[in-house]
Amino acid sequence: MTRTDPPHHGSEREILEGFLEYQRSTVFIKARGLSDADAAKRLLPSLTTVTGLVRHLTDVERYWFREVLLGESDVPFRYSEEDPDGEFRITGTDSIESELTEYASALDKAR
Repeated sequence: MTRTDPPHHGSEREILEGFLEYQRSTVFIKARGLSDADAAKRLLPSLTTVTGLVRHLTDVERYWFREVLLGESDVPFRYSEEDPDGEFRITGTDSIESELTEYASALDKAR
């Protein structure tokens, strides 16, 4: 994946979309190539991991672009009122590549 610098001139929408795409592509650059074990490693006292962050960003894309802006119902999320950290709960079967693929799919729909 390549990352294009966001525009410094243009309409408000062009600049916003440019920065959003820059941040989205940064996720792939930073996470791609990590082993599943490294991506699931907790380096903080919280549940935060690279895999969990990618899953969180997938849910964020779904929420804002599908549920809030498009008004879709039944949008799938990993978190809930019962488990607000659901997207950060990583199991031994979770793969960073499959999570990046799911993130890419969420981005395609958001765009």
